[in-house]
Amino acid sequence: MKFKNIIALAIPAFVSSTAFAQRGEVDTSYSCMYNVPQTAPNSRFDISEDGASVLDLKTNLTWSRCDLGQVWDNEIQQCQGSALLVDWQVAHEKALIYSASNKNEWRVPNIKELSSIIEERCTRPAANIAVFPSIILGKTYISSTPYNFDSTGESIFGMTTDLGYISHGSKSGAFSVKFVHN
Repeated sequence: MKFKNIIALAIPAFVSSTAFAQRGEVDTSYSCMYNVPQTAPNSRFDISEDGASVLDLKTNLTWSRCDLGQVWDNEIQQCQGSALLVDWQVAHEKALIYSASNKNEWRVPNIKELSSIIEERCTRPAANIAVFPSIILGKTYISSTPYNFDSTGESIFGMTTDLGYISHGSKSGAFSVKFVHN
């Protein structure tokens, strides 16, 4: 009986790693457990006509599909360009001038909003990569939420992509940015 359980867990991990390889990535460690309910299924998101943003039907928030520094290429259905790593202040400044899907007035999400897009059944990254193709392994996304558990007031919450953990760091650190629009 124990042997069957091991096989049942190993098969979803093996099958899901092929999805990452199909994207042309070298790392095939992307893994989803298909016997766990989805927290961010494709059906929860409405992709804009130009493909540059998605409306989360659960939270009614619109998300940029690409990270700061990238642009959506609707022809190849991918983000193009290099994602920028910026500090807290620059992230907020860039949000004021960011534009996607004919929308302005984007902002840096708070930590609750940011964590709402985590796909809990997947790891490396803990994301729905069909909806958010720019979310890749090894990134930490900045939030607008201050981390008030230190005496300096210079820390903020963030989200790591590997397992979808909430972490914290210095406002002056270098982070990836995913913008949100109300």
